[in-house]
Amino acid sequence: MLDSTPRFEKFIFKNVFEKIKTKSIKYKAKDFPEHKTPECTLPLLTAGINNQGLARYAPSSICPTILNNVISISANGANTGATFYQPNDFAVLQDSYAVKVRNFTIPSQEVGLYLAACINKTIRNGRSWTNKAGYTNVSNDEVALPVLVDSAGEAVQDQECTYHEEGYIPDWEYMENYIRELEAERIRELEAYLQAAGLTDTTLTPAEKSALDGGATTTAEFLTSKFFTIEKTSSHNKEDLNISNDTYDYVTRSTMNRGIIETTGFIESDSLNEAHTFSLELMNLTPFYREKPWYAGQFVRKLIPTSHMVTKNFLYFEVHLLKLQKLLKSVLIRDVDKNFNESLLSLPIKVDHSEEPILDTECTYHEEGYIPDWEYMENYIRAIEKQTIERIMHEKDIIISTTKEICN
Repeated sequence: MLDSTPRFEKFIFKNVFEKIKTKSIKYKAKDFPEHKTPECTLPLLTAGINNQGLARYAPSSICPTILNNVISISANGANTGATFYQPNDFAVLQDSYAVKVRNFTIPSQEVGLYLAACINKTIRNGRSWTNKAGYTNVSNDEVALPVLVDSAGEAVQDQECTYHEEGYIPDWEYMENYIRELEAERIRELEAYLQAAGLTDTTLTPAEKSALDGGATTTAEFLTSKFFTIEKTSSHNKEDLNISNDTYDYVTRSTMNRGIIETTGFIESDSLNEAHTFSLELMNLTPFYREKPWYAGQFVRKLIPTSHMVTKNFLYFEVHLLKLQKLLKSVLIRDVDKNFNESLLSLPIKVDHSEEPILDTECTYHEEGYIPDWEYMENYIRAIEKQTIERIMHEKDIIISTTKEICN
């Protein structure tokens, strides 16, 4: 990372960031599609966090204010305070707003990402339904930013005190270099991981290619309860966490960072959830696979696989469990367990050379004896993984080439 340790100072939020005035869009979220269409191509900002809060799409012609290269902030709901840098065109739809740096244009994506992280770290903590992160409510919060210093390490002073009453100037160059070096470091780690895990070969096997091309065309609907047991978890508040080490994940009802907001050392054995289970947060009803033991905050269920084949194919099941989200969100929290057990998962099944289902006489997973095609699931996920790695490696090469050009 950077050789020198930066000097940080606390800036009043409203002295650095101003809210951008936007004109209202004369429609509601339900009036717009959740995915791009030929007519609806402009992303719309809401209070959500998926896709950086850009949850709907609209025709540009009906959006009176189109923004880019700014920072968006969620102002409502469970995700209030969630902050993102938005480099591309979008419009504000509801329950959110955008800010820009006063008297300054964000010079690069790296600076935008750095600022968004600093804001997110500052204003999200302690926010709730009753203490939302609207601009007025956060305007006097203090944001820690690196400041410009001279060769002697003394802060360079702005006589007009544009951002700070003592004349401190945010060090935009440091922010940019920090993110670039962080990105380069992650690329080095990725290269080492891919090499160690033997994932540098992205050539698809015939079975993997077949899986991608729709090789498993026969499916059946299975009861979710055949694969999972859903249980309540013992919850802990943040005050209970053991900061001595980071052995365990602390999982809450958020969807940010797969629900992990902190790590913790050992707290107690009775409330420790086992590895190779799934968490189901009850705010957005989003499932996440847990590779290691974890502790839970409030409003989190635990999904325990009834077969080791589920954990072996956890990514496949995680995606299919996510498809239950809309159904589970339509019922009261007290009914989630019942509805989860009664829900159906559409899964590929094993067939013979004549495309006839191979049946299990013990009817382990299905009353008619259908058997999940575990091999297909594994090949499909491995194929997706290889394609993703190939794309990342291509982007990595571009980043390395660009970095070399900048350094030279």
